Amino acid sequence: MDIERIRDKLSEIKVYLIELDEDIPEDKGEYLEERVTRRACERTFQLACEDVIDICNLIITGCSGHAGDEGRGHGDNDGGA
Repeated sequence: MDIERIRDKLSEIKVYLIELDEDIPEDKGEYLEERVTRRACERTFQLACEDVIDICNLIITGCSGHAGDEGRGHGDNDGGA
């Protein structure tokens, strides 16, 4: 199991959560009205979720001993939007 990659993913998640805490407005109405802010927060949350999935895949791969998709790099050209 690639413990170092899991730690890196956990660190990324921590950064994303800090960013969300800083970026989400206190007022729900303001959040809903500000499309750019809302989309930025949604994207940050999506990146955190992808890291959670990557961690799960790393654990599964490490436990099963099978080589496979061991996570998606967010900086890679993975065909996403």
